[in-house]
Amino acid sequence: TVDLRAGVDLGTWSLSLFARNLTDNRAIVVTGQEGLAPSNTPGALYSAAVIQPRTFGAEASVRF
Repeated sequence: TVDLRAGVDLGTWSLSLFARNLTDNRAIVVTGQEGLAPSNTPGALYSAAVIQPRTFGAEASVRF
């Protein structure tokens, strides 16, 4: 994935813009079996984590 961040420091203020997963790739990053012990039972529950879709945002902070 491609992430970008740009910001400016204005003394006590800090402002930044960001983009995560700029190319909007879709993928499964990890899979695992639900439960305490491994099982080959048909119909066993599995879980998966996917890459977060394209996200844009802004952040502001102040130092005191």
